[in-house]
Amino acid sequence: MNTVSNKIRFIVIPYFLLLVTFIGIYCCLDWFLFVRSNNFEVNEKYINVYIPAAFSFLPTFLIIKRIKLLNLNASNGSWLYFIWVIVWVSFLMPALGSNSFLGSYGGKLTTLDSITQINTSANTKFYKVNHFFVDKDQATSYTTPQWLSSRANSSLYYSVFYAIPLLNSSADTSMHVCRAFLGIRYESEKIDQENFPKLNENERNKLWDKFLAHSDSDFKQRNFSTFVYLEKLGVTDDHSNYSKAANSSIFSNGAEQPILIPNNTMFEDRNKASGYTWYLLFFCLSFIVNLSLIFSLKFDEYNLKEFKSSK
Repeated sequence: MNTVSNKIRFIVIPYFLLLVTFIGIYCCLDWFLFVRSNNFEVNEKYINVYIPAAFSFLPTFLIIKRIKLLNLNASNGSWLYFIWVIVWVSFLMPALGSNSFLGSYGGKLTTLDSITQINTSANTKFYKVNHFFVDKDQATSYTTPQWLSSRANSSLYYSVFYAIPLLNSSADTSMHVCRAFLGIRYESEKIDQENFPKLNENERNKLWDKFLAHSDSDFKQRNFSTFVYLEKLGVTDDHSNYSKAANSSIFSNGAEQPILIPNNTMFEDRNKASGYTWYLLFFCLSFIVNLSLIFSLKFDEYNLKEFKSSK
């Protein structure tokens, strides 16, 4: 019983308090720096992956010092590196989940009477525009091959990025001035990396031509004026590709112009597509595994004695 109480006192409670403190601090920083203010132009790969991964190492390092009070020796090595990973995951998952949740839930919806107000209104992620004109006839595009990599395989696919001038009214088409572009993307079917070299040049050209014909036909038929709200694209690889399409437009002013992605669902339903529930699931699993290991491993009596004497 004394062993269990010592584990709760010296490891579990500090672990839980550190976890709660880390989540609170990280959510506050994420909210004020990247969600609410929306003033930091940082590539979303850093916000969504690299920054939370790096921040999670600090609390992991702190709590591992407590976990080293246990005897981590195993018959075929040590539990240390495995516990390192599981503890790190238990801090990383809430950070990733907060990015996913706050990014969609916390974004403010700004209503604009006309699209020209986008540069003078609050800098937010979501917009609703009352008066606008989608000049589809003046759309420009940029096409690029892209690789989708995973642990199991890599696939090649083609993407077409359309940039459509977003104007106040049809009367503005002759002025060649717009404040933002509507971003529309098409993707081809994915080709496995191992199958791609097997295709000769003629077969590749057929796939390419078929995709371009399909995307062009769909683009001409669709009505892009029926969106419910717009989402301003952050600093991403997609933003770079949309900008390449926009820069070739006669409506381009040479400066960075907002790329707005149309959404046809209700604004209140935007969180349903968020993946934060998966992060919550992985966090719960890692936390349970950590507690199981903590209560199953015995104390290293020497380390425990040294720790108690130092307090």
